[in-house]
Amino acid sequence: GKLVSISEPITFRESASYLGEIGAWMQDPVVGGEQIYVIKIIGENQVRKLFEYANMADFRNHRNEVVRIVPDAMESNGAVVYNGSLYYQRRNSRKIVRYHISTQQVLRQRPIKQAAFHGAQAYQWGGYSDIDLTVDETGLWVIYRKTRNESEIKSSTRLPKNCSVQKRGVANAFIICQVLYTVNSFSDANAINFSYNLNTRTRQKLKIPFINLYRQNVMIDYNPLNRHIYSWDNGYQVAYKSKVDDS
Repeated sequence: GKLVSISEPITFRESASYLGEIGAWMQDPVVGGEQIYVIKIIGENQVRKLFEYANMADFRNHRNEVVRIVPDAMESNGAVVYNGSLYYQRRNSRKIVRYHISTQQVLRQRPIKQAAFHGAQAYQWGGYSDIDLTVDETGLWVIYRKTRNESEIKSSTRLPKNCSVQKRGVANAFIICQVLYTVNSFSDANAINFSYNLNTRTRQKLKIPFINLYRQNVMIDYNPLNRHIYSWDNGYQVAYKSKVDDS
């Protein structure tokens, strides 16, 4: 599939006063269901809370929340929920942790070799966002930058497959149908400006409008189940509908 367009943003909630200006919100693309998962980042050193809401109505009204405390402090907001587990980066480490939500157990830990961390090669907006977990139709991916090359972005599956993309000043990135897309600004009127096909290893310059409504977009993640793109924009939880050409 090829990304054709992005809809205007749909604001689901404003929660800067409670959840903060920086965070991540998501749904599980494999298990499905109506559950909403949230991580808030409020400049604290011990980010360990995973908030779970039964459905969108509960999330919007901040009710019936379940708070789970993960074993390790998380780094930044690049975590993702996938197939019943929360995958997150351990604070001040290049190690990725798989935390099973229902059993509240760590199932696996794995370091991402040569990955920069703790602000060494973060996204344009900062926030220790060096390592970014994301999912597409084919599975779980990690987007990161190497410690020795500030302009190189690496994207790899859990298998030894990887690729590199040369790009400076990237605000955020996500993957759809094994194609990596980058966004050129987190605060200005912005666009999806570049793609890299992870199979054919072909690059393409793009100019797909991506409305940055609240001017501080610190999280962009794709959900292959409903093909929505979730974002956290200056304390607002926002989603976009993506149009993908499957022909």
